[in-house]
Amino acid sequence: MNLEKKIHGNAHENAHGGALLSLADTAMGAGCAFFNKKVVTLNLQMTYFAPAVLGTEIYAKSTVLHNGNRTIGLEADIRERGSDKLIAKATGSFFVIGEWM
Repeated sequence: MNLEKKIHGNAHENAHGGALLSLADTAMGAGCAFFNKKVVTLNLQMTYFAPAVLGTEIYAKSTVLHNGNRTIGLEADIRERGSDKLIAKATGSFFVIGEWM
């Protein structure tokens, strides 16, 4: 995700935390889809470790922690591309409502 001032900027000249949370939610949703699970979010929590500087590129990587029949739990790391500096970590719980296929 390329961080642009007009789209992602906050009053502190960094990326808004909500933009980072959205990226993490999308990465965790993709992790659920990998296991063919259509889900809705039960809970999301984000911890921020460093500012996401506008003009840089960040990425999210999700990991499945629990893969149940009714719920699935994941975490996602958001890092700055190039330096791999940890920007934030999210955890989420998702309710399984069906299958994609």
